[in-house]
Amino acid sequence: MLHAIAIETMWILWKNRNDEVFTGRHRAAQTIIEDIKVTTFLGMKIRSKHSTITKQEWWDFNLNM
Repeated sequence: MLHAIAIETMWILWKNRNDEVFTGRHRAAQTIIEDIKVTTFLGMKIRSKHSTITKQEWWDFNLNM
C-alpha cells in the first residue's frame, strides 16, 4: 500500500511540475495534496483488500489496518 501511495504521489508531483514548466500553470500546494489524497483513495478502493475504508478515514489518515 505504501509503495502505491509513493508511486502515485511522485506521478502527480511530476505532472504538476511539467504543467508549471511547460504551460506556466501554477497550482497551490494544498490543491496538489488534495489531488494526491483523492487519487490514492480511489486506487485503494479499486485495487486493494481494504475496500471498506471510507473517504473520511483516508483523508484523516486514521488507518487501522
